[in-house]
Amino acid sequence: MYFKEANVIHVGDIFWNGLYPFIDYSRGGSIDGTIAVSAKVIASVDADAVIIPSSMASRSALSTT
Repeated sequence: MYFKEANVIHVGDIFWNGLYPFIDYSRGGSIDGTIAVSAKVIASVDADAVIIPSSMASRSALSTT
């Protein structure tokens, strides 16, 4: 969910700050899918965006995970 005017995006369980993301393998989830979605998030926001995962983080933290 992206809040454009506030430059905030909530990515939920695809990114946990400092932890392995939740991947629902039983429903077709995969690490490749998680990486692909993370790359799309990085490409869709600027360096000042606030990314809200399962715990607070920054864009740079997502790109180094």
